[in-house]
Amino acid sequence: MRYEVQTLLEKVDIVDFISRYVKLKKTGRNFVGLCPFHKEKTPSFTVSPEKQLFYCFGCHTGGNVISFVMKYENLDFQDAVENIAREYGIPLKDWNKKTSSVYDALSELADFYHRTLKKSEFALIYLKQRGIELDLIDEFMLGFSDGNVKEFLSSTRTPRDVFFLTGILKISGSEVQDIFKGRVVIPIHDVNGRVIGFGGRAIEKDRLPKYINSPESPVFSKRSVLFGIEKAKKHIIEKNLAIIVEGYFDMISLYKLGVKNVVASLGTSITEEQIRRLKNYTENITLMLDSDEAGIKSALKAIDIFSFANVNGEIVLLPESEDPDSFARKGGYEAILSLIEKRMPILDYYFEFFRQKKGLETVQKKLAFIRSVMPYVERIRDSFHKNLCVRRISELTGIPEHIFWDEMKEKSQKIDMGSEKEERRSLQAVDRVLLGVVLNDPELAQVSGLKEILGHIKDGKVKGVMERFLEMGAGVDALQLNRFLSEIEDENLKESLICAIFETQTLDRDGRKKIIDDYLRHVRQIVMKEKLKELTERLAIAEKEKDEMRIAAILKEKKEVLKTLR
Repeated sequence: MRYEVQTLLEKVDIVDFISRYVKLKKTGRNFVGLCPFHKEKTPSFTVSPEKQLFYCFGCHTGGNVISFVMKYENLDFQDAVENIAREYGIPLKDWNKKTSSVYDALSELADFYHRTLKKSEFALIYLKQRGIELDLIDEFMLGFSDGNVKEFLSSTRTPRDVFFLTGILKISGSEVQDIFKGRVVIPIHDVNGRVIGFGGRAIEKDRLPKYINSPESPVFSKRSVLFGIEKAKKHIIEKNLAIIVEGYFDMISLYKLGVKNVVASLGTSITEEQIRRLKNYTENITLMLDSDEAGIKSALKAIDIFSFANVNGEIVLLPESEDPDSFARKGGYEAILSLIEKRMPILDYYFEFFRQKKGLETVQKKLAFIRSVMPYVERIRDSFHKNLCVRRISELTGIPEHIFWDEMKEKSQKIDMGSEKEERRSLQAVDRVLLGVVLNDPELAQVSGLKEILGHIKDGKVKGVMERFLEMGAGVDALQLNRFLSEIEDENLKESLICAIFETQTLDRDGRKKIIDDYLRHVRQIVMKEKLKELTERLAIAEKEKDEMRIAAILKEKKEVLKTLR
């Protein structure tokens, strides 16, 4: 796998690739353009052909060509690599073989569960009670696990360890256990229709938890998955609207009625990764949630995600004590359609909800309302939407609009000043600048004396990066640098290093040497001060014990340390 990714990075030029997405202009050694990941008027997005890296000084996003595709197309690492490889005709035999085995194993499990369901009267009755007949069972490949996987494993040609890799089958003593035993099993597909995991619904009364999902695996990450996306994507594009419900059966019920531009979030809160995936098909996303306060809170949590992704987030709240599944079965297509047509922006609904539930009759209630809603209004990016929200708050509270604008402006200035101060401090941090110089000039780093002071570096991350990079030797090229960065698991550290590389890239050899020399002096001073403290403590003990010889030796050593410090 490492070899194949290395081959890809060797063959794909980052400037050539990113130029397909961003208009780049050569500036000195680098290329710059407007960042595709945040709105900006002045280019801060920088691409280095020398390092085969990109970095945005505005939103602090950086990486190599794979990182770019992951971010731009909302893909995971594997899908990004496969997309680039496919485009450039680069074979990924070993990788494809490994992941294909996982996909094959999951597909086999889906077939096994589906066949088992057809033989389970108990499970079929449960689904029929939920309005799910055989045609829908077949369309969604619904299944059932009776826990009897021994015969299945003996008949498959796929190695057992692949099934264990999915986390669905586990060994307990001498027995193989299925985590979905006793549950209706719902296959989860990726956008290409491949089975990547399962959801399991308990059908025995009072069994908890009611729902479980597949564990994280090489092909399944719950945060980025949307149930039903493979069926819904074309309908989302046609309607220019995506509807998100929480549960598997919510999605299936709406789909059965004819509302097919719907996906489910696997029973969890909406995530940024899920919204980014949906944004590939539409910028209009509607949440269909329960009408209780938990539903409202869930929607409010999504406001930041919608705002950051720059999508139009709206809400449909169902009648009291109803969920999408129950309402769809009772009301039918027309009732659901009528609700969807009445959807409104989340904040608009919250204003109305608060007014009706809490009231705005007193000064205290108005202040509570303002403090509750303004943090969400402040984060709205779309100026038209923000203006309308401020106007509505003004109407509800009787406070002039300009008061809210003045307050937001003052708060924004404080935040900007604070963040600029923090960023300046961060950009001038001696460790960060040093690492930028080292990664830019490995040859100088090798002969500078940095190896001699490694043991005295206190920051474990700095020390770890320095040790690993210095071990690579002087002739580190762009490919080796990329591989080195890709092996760093701490994403914040990786981002800081890429930023540091770009910040110190324009320094000449003398400038780099001065930074390293200053750092060496800085560390040696720290070492000497610690030595001085140790000698002072030893001297106090020697004086207490009236050991004249030790006192003389320590004083002599202390004199040398002080001389070095000066």
